[in-house]
Amino acid sequence: SYKNRYLLTATLRTDGSSKFAKAYRWGWFPSVSLGWNISNEPFMESAEGVDLKFRISYGKTGNQDGISNYGWQPLISGGANYGGVSGIAISSKGNENLTWETADQYDAGFDLSFLKGKVSMMFDVYLKTTHTLLYPMPLHSTSGQTSMLSHIGSMQNKGIEFGLNFIPVQTNDWHLSIGVNGTFQ
Repeated sequence: SYKNRYLLTATLRTDGSSKFAKAYRWGWFPSVSLGWNISNEPFMESAEGVDLKFRISYGKTGNQDGISNYGWQPLISGGANYGGVSGIAISSKGNENLTWETADQYDAGFDLSFLKGKVSMMFDVYLKTTHTLLYPMPLHSTSGQTSMLSHIGSMQNKGIEFGLNFIPVQTNDWHLSIGVNGTFQ
């Protein structure tokens, strides 16, 4: 933060998971956000009781849900029956190419409050693209399996989100708050 006007936050996170083969085990997930508290600028001194902040951000996340431990490896299980003789069979095909399902998200918006915080609103525009979607890909049953966890494509979510809050009654002991929020995709 510089003079509580200009804000910068940056992170770099790394995660490792045994659900993936060694070559794909580690994922790097950066994020950065910028903010501008315009209400702290000298030219806004006459707008007493008004707080306005603009913000923009980018972040990358990783997902490993739906993958069993060591899910990249083929697994065998006992209890298979071959003509009345017990044996073992492949219970999971495994996929050495499994890697993190990743998502890139961009966001821009503002927060505004006035009347000493009695009325506030927020507005955001976002775009999220998920890459390397994890999904059980169907296999022909003659392979001995009906599916194999794979990366099948990408998906995009985008939209607008807003919120409005009003505090009509406020005392030292309690307050009444009325709010509404919504999103459009």
